[in-house]
Amino acid sequence: MNFLLAGKYLVLLIALGSLLTGMIVFITKKPLIINSVFRNLSIVPMLIAAYFATGDEEFIISNIVILFLLIALITIISFAFKGITVLGSRDERLQELTAEFLRKNNAEIEQIPTAIYVKNNHNVWLFSSVAKYGIQSISVKGRESSRVVNALIKELRTNNLQYCSGYMLYTLFTGLVLLALYFVN
Repeated sequence: MNFLLAGKYLVLLIALGSLLTGMIVFITKKPLIINSVFRNLSIVPMLIAAYFATGDEEFIISNIVILFLLIALITIISFAFKGITVLGSRDERLQELTAEFLRKNNAEIEQIPTAIYVKNNHNVWLFSSVAKYGIQSISVKGRESSRVVNALIKELRTNNLQYCSGYMLYTLFTGLVLLALYFVN
């Protein structure tokens, strides 16, 4: 029963996180550019908070191993998927800005419509976008270092990516649906 209570608190925290992210993008009128590893790891504090919010000491003590296993699994999966998430933008220049960044760093690249192949170190940078909702991502397949991904994030933050108001509507809708699920018995 307490797993359901912990799940209910997790839904509440995810709803509030979604609404907060949408409000940040709406207020600043700038997209959030986040390392995908950190975005995926953001669920860990919410998971811990929901687990301890149950207030049942017996449940907490008897299931602490499950919590640690979930945290370990989320951490391993998060570090396996390198990349960048852009929230609140539908800028079509994202792939071109990435290609320009890679060329500045002496990478031999080959571009196709949804990917950039880096010949020097056999990496592929894959681009996906949900323009309607203002969500874009760059996934890095291969042995690219986090240092390069973080340098690209800094570079993208200096360029003014186009703001998308659809992201605010998306987060408002999902946040309100999750809040409604929280209040349903």
